[in-house]
Amino acid sequence: MQTTTPEQKQPMNGIKLWCIVDTGLLKVIQWFVYLGIFAAAVVLILSVVDIIFAKAFNIGIPGVTNIVEELNVVIIFSTIAYVQLGNEHMRITLVDMYLSKTRKHILDLVSHFLGIIVSGFFTWRTLVMLEKMIETHEYKSGGIVFPLWPFGLINFLGFLFLTIAFIRCFCKTAVAGSEK
Repeated sequence: MQTTTPEQKQPMNGIKLWCIVDTGLLKVIQWFVYLGIFAAAVVLILSVVDIIFAKAFNIGIPGVTNIVEELNVVIIFSTIAYVQLGNEHMRITLVDMYLSKTRKHILDLVSHFLGIIVSGFFTWRTLVMLEKMIETHEYKSGGIVFPLWPFGLINFLGFLFLTIAFIRCFCKTAVAGSEK
């Protein structure tokens, strides 16, 4: 017969749940970055092959410009949330180098809050754009015709993950400030 301790009978508290969600979110965003890495490799290979064919045989690969153009969307929007989470974005310290720790903390909170508002707005607008693309069956015209909704979906997911990353950063900054 197996006995249970009081700790095992208690429901999961908010901190444990937050840690599980946070870890899962980080893994999803990291895997989303691999999509951007793959797209960058495809862009590199397509561009090199296109240049070689154009110079050696006077024949370029049709539609490469269109494909590279759309893959740039994948590269950018699959990595922006990861950059935000890693705090790897460019920061101009000229503004806050003379501020006290409290004012820097307030500035960080305000900037994360503005990031939530702006990226949340863009998330909503890209969702509207994605719905329109799916309803109208929008296609990219040019050498190769292909549907645009997968790239709209990546655009939407990129902004969604960025909004979540800003929320995470805001919460971590707020908690760090309350512990001081």
